[in-house]
Amino acid sequence: MRRLKRKRLWRPSAPIAQLERANQEWSMDFVMDGLATGRALRVLTVVDSYTRECLATEVDSCLSSRRVTRALEWIIQQGRTPQAVRCDNGLNASLFFV
Repeated sequence: MRRLKRKRLWRPSAPIAQLERANQEWSMDFVMDGLATGRALRVLTVVDSYTRECLATEVDSCLSSRRVTRALEWIIQQGRTPQAVRCDNGLNASLFFV
């Protein structure tokens, strides 16, 4: 019996930005882990893609959209403003322009 080859879905990859200076692009990602007690732990990390500096880290069992907005506003109040924010959503990344 012949087996058919599985068709692979081809998606164009996101263009790799040529970063030239700090605050040109920030990367934002959520990391999840579990405690020994079984509770979930979520971490929001905001990193400058050029300098690889961690700008903010928010840790809690639940991170709301207000908490994410508050963290980004706090960074901007410190005198840093990005041109774009990259948010990693699994395999594909979204790019937001500020």
